[in-house]
Amino acid sequence: MPPEPGLKIETNSKKVRAIRKTVLELLLASHDRECTLCERSGNCSLQTYSEQYGLREIRYPKNAECLPKDETNPSLVRDPNKCILCGACVRACSEWQGSVLGFANRGSKTVVQPMAGKNLADVDCIYCGQCQAVCPVGAITIKSDIENVWSELSNPDKKVVVQIAPAVRVALGEMFGLEKGQNAIGLIYSSLRKLGFDMVFDTNFAADLPI
Repeated sequence: MPPEPGLKIETNSKKVRAIRKTVLELLLASHDRECTLCERSGNCSLQTYSEQYGLREIRYPKNAECLPKDETNPSLVRDPNKCILCGACVRACSEWQGSVLGFANRGSKTVVQPMAGKNLADVDCIYCGQCQAVCPVGAITIKSDIENVWSELSNPDKKVVVQIAPAVRVALGEMFGLEKGQNAIGLIYSSLRKLGFDMVFDTNFAADLPI
């Protein structure tokens, strides 16, 4: 039905909610549901909507093939078993950086992957992280080196140095409830020193050189 003046559209009717709930069930049926071990647990759109629509059981059997996780990239981890095929990462990569990610195959075999089915380490990924920033689930995450950092900090024979980017001084402050735009470099410096870092460097002029 084409739109016309006076047309009334219901976006939250009983029927619409039932359809949305079914779609969520189908997504979860082919999804890796180890939520407690996922980095996005508590900050996942699929979790949020499942809670919002009162989803407590999945009526459909899990029939998706378990695909290997790609951990070859030094900055990003790609887990296709958690991908919901929303295409946000594909669009972000295409519009902002390049065309590293894309859809492959058809039907139930559809996946998001780097071009030609390669690993992320084997394509022209510049590690910008925009794909991870827009991913609503845990399909693309930042590779964590936290355990390695703690190991180095506890080594008395090591001098551990940290260097932070200019954007961090504001972004971290906002994450911890400071006023938007407030420079939190002093707090960041003090916190890093308390954690055990021997020296803290703030990248300023050098960050402008590549621009």
